[in-house]
Amino acid sequence: DESIAFVCGERYWDFQSLARDRLLPYHLREHPKDALARTGAPWNAYLVDDLLVDEAADLPKVVYFSDLTTVTPKQFETLRNRFARDERVIVWSYRPGLFAAGGENIERAMGLELAPKGLVGFGFADGDCDDPLMRDVRGTLMSTYSVWGFSHPQLCVPSPKAGWKTLATFRGTQIPALAVRRHADFTEVYTSHPGGVTPELLRNLLREANLQPLMETNELSGYGSGLFYFVAQSDGEKRFRLPRGRLPGEVLVGPAFRKAGEGVYAVTLRRGAIFIVETIPVLPSRGIGGHQGDYANWPDDTAEALKAAVEKGCHFVEFDVQRCKTGELMVLHDHELEKKTNLKGYVWEKPFDYIRSGHIVWRGKDYHDIKIATLEEALAVLPRENMLINI
Repeated sequence: DESIAFVCGERYWDFQSLARDRLLPYHLREHPKDALARTGAPWNAYLVDDLLVDEAADLPKVVYFSDLTTVTPKQFETLRNRFARDERVIVWSYRPGLFAAGGENIERAMGLELAPKGLVGFGFADGDCDDPLMRDVRGTLMSTYSVWGFSHPQLCVPSPKAGWKTLATFRGTQIPALAVRRHADFTEVYTSHPGGVTPELLRNLLREANLQPLMETNELSGYGSGLFYFVAQSDGEKRFRLPRGRLPGEVLVGPAFRKAGEGVYAVTLRRGAIFIVETIPVLPSRGIGGHQGDYANWPDDTAEALKAAVEKGCHFVEFDVQRCKTGELMVLHDHELEKKTNLKGYVWEKPFDYIRSGHIVWRGKDYHDIKIATLEEALAVLPRENMLINI
């Protein structure tokens, strides 16, 4: 999954009490979105509260925690334990826990120190750092500037004593503004300034996670609903990739593209031109088939058997349908209901309600909780993409 998770809080208006400092949430939440839009990778926004409530929620390999200013130490520990693992690349921004009781304990545990009072300005990459995270990262570590200026509570900086490797400093100083710590099963990056990232840095985070951005240039781009699109920021040839498992389909807006390498495509555009291409899933050309689902362990031609086949890695499934008297398509191999259920008669002569009143009988055993599924119910348990289905 080449996407980036952008995580922030939803207590936006809490900051109104900060007077001029209410510009803080703008930098925490809006500036990173500008960088994300020009990274050349899909990204999705997540709310902190949702992640804390939904223990089953998962995130992609690159996670940018932009705004954790209102989380408690316990909540921060929960997020860190759940997501700072599995070879993820995690970005922490500004001051987690700043507006929560005991927030200073989060800073202490992360190895952060309060910056000298009066420190102003932004992180600056001078090009001297040879860490792969700084590839093509030059200049101020902000994607855009606020026309209203900026004010904020005192900053924190990463301490080299805590194992942080400095990647960039505040301009004209030796004070770290961007740093990295690489662990056995994950990498974490800390940026001192709210919104202190650039498109180039975000692309490098993807590479750190062994993923490839869809574009290598700062075009405004996005992917969703099977469409990949971008707006050219300059004249010339633009190269792009598509998400894994997708191939280019019809060009909906813009000129024809050409293949420029393995999985790489190119199109020539003028500045401001829009390009939109439909993508289509890559279907498997070979693999494991599930005839009537996983019927070795489940009653054949049931939604349960189909779901089990997918969970066991099948790339292809086959099942049968019969139309009942009231028109619904029912998943059943034989016309005779008694061959598979506790009912009598033929499928085509019985209405839907009668068929659903019974249950599956398989290998001499009654399965009272398993009903004859409709076609819609069978399709609902199958992947929407990358699955061959024979009905």
